[in-house]
Amino acid sequence: NWNQETQELELIDNVVYKNTNGDNSTSDKAYWMADDPRTHDVKAPAPKNAMKKPMGQPLIWLMGNVRLFRESGENLTSTLAIWNDKTQILDTQGSVVLTSEENRVTANSIKFDRLGSHAYAAGGVTVTSKNVTAHSETLDYDNKTKTMYGFGNIVITSGGNSASAKSYEYNLDTKRV
Repeated sequence: NWNQETQELELIDNVVYKNTNGDNSTSDKAYWMADDPRTHDVKAPAPKNAMKKPMGQPLIWLMGNVRLFRESGENLTSTLAIWNDKTQILDTQGSVVLTSEENRVTANSIKFDRLGSHAYAAGGVTVTSKNVTAHSETLDYDNKTKTMYGFGNIVITSGGNSASAKSYEYNLDTKRV
């Protein structure tokens, strides 16, 4: 359904979307709309709340049963994903699960910056890598150094051992905490 006045497109039922960065996505429902070019504010995707012209940055809202298959090999599931096609920023929310070859990350939200060089997870973050599990409130990931930084109420378990801390650093290449 295309709304010419609000410049909004609604796609319903089993949406398949290929992002401009090569990632593939599926969801139950999707909206294409733009943010306000003056403030970059975005309201909930619905015709009554859509922005009026002039157009800002194009946003793709994927809602319900969202699955993203990233070019980098990770798979991601969530209940909501917002893709900014201009800035290449992906913001996922609602029971997010990110899986890669060796790791699994669960959180309430994960935001990826341009080209996936940095990610930020928040809300009940759990990272599982082979026999190590780390729980934290937030997590920063630097793809350049392959390093995760966990902050807040840290509990790390490995085998029968556990440790608690305020923060941790984990390098995916060296496997050192």
